[in-house]
Amino acid sequence: MGAILLRSRIIRGEKCINHHIHSSIWSSIKGKVQVIKGNSSYVIGDGTSVNFWRDIWWGCHSIAQTLQIPDDIAFQLEAKFSDFIVQDHWHIPTDLALLFPNLQLLVEQVTIPLDPKADCLAWLGSGY
Repeated sequence: MGAILLRSRIIRGEKCINHHIHSSIWSSIKGKVQVIKGNSSYVIGDGTSVNFWRDIWWGCHSIAQTLQIPDDIAFQLEAKFSDFIVQDHWHIPTDLALLFPNLQLLVEQVTIPLDPKADCLAWLGSGY
């Protein structure tokens, strides 16, 4: 219950707030958010809450990092993992496939879950 309340107070969209709130827990962990994000990876469920480009769900880096997309461009990419799934198969639009020839090969290494459930952020190496 406390985690749900804290999350509702500190998460805006996909990002953590930058300003101070009165919370002893948040004050203790806000400086560690990047460490947590850098050592976590999404376990894909339905893919609706995972940013395809910026979140880590494939390997140890985001797709944007792997394809060396500059941060100022990657910041604007809003597509979700689920946007690239059509009838339980990967669907990479032709323009993206031409722009990033390795993208199809990268994503095909990830099995699309057939049992839709919520996406989950897990610590790397936790075996989740």
